[in-house]
Amino acid sequence: DPNVNMMGWVRVNSASQIFDESGISQQSINNSQKDINSEQEAFNSKQIEINLGVNSVNDLLNIDSPEDNDRVFVKSYHEGLNKGGGTFIYDSTKALVNDYGLTISGWVRVLDDAVITPQMFGALGDGVADDTASIQRAIDALAAIATSDTRQTLFFPSGSYHTTVTLQAKTWVAIVGENKTSTRFLDAFSTGTFALQQFTTFSDLLFET
Repeated sequence: DPNVNMMGWVRVNSASQIFDESGISQQSINNSQKDINSEQEAFNSKQIEINLGVNSVNDLLNIDSPEDNDRVFVKSYHEGLNKGGGTFIYDSTKALVNDYGLTISGWVRVLDDAVITPQMFGALGDGVADDTASIQRAIDALAAIATSDTRQTLFFPSGSYHTTVTLQAKTWVAIVGENKTSTRFLDAFSTGTFALQQFTTFSDLLFET
């Protein structure tokens, strides 16, 4: 009976009643360690995501608290299609920049002399989806960096591109298809397809009415 004889009994204090030499309680130390563990788990989760890559641009934008120089491989612009993906590096100074393809809310596409395609801006080229916005965004992004000395090329892989509004071609941006039979623009007669600009060139494209 501990009320009669305390021999053999050991007093156990709660963590909040135990203090180290600096006066910090064991409970505070435990809580701090829990916070550290949670932060480490979040870091590990993000690192796994960075190492393995993400399925789509939407997944890229959902990465929590990206840091400068985070490098992520995106498998496809739209999940599961294996089109328009690539490697992106985060740059916080460009967090408000979004051209939907080369720089997406701080994520800067690594080009390494890669050919620029409308698929990098979300185009599908399946003959069904409306690719108007994606193609125009690609043209505009290239026009922003094009000059007479650094002309840019937008390359259209084989596919059927459906547009619903006339696209605005831009100076010093060449529009090039894979070949004259496999890169097709549908409904060219009804939409006009491209409004021409000076020093704009077109090659290896098929315009269908």
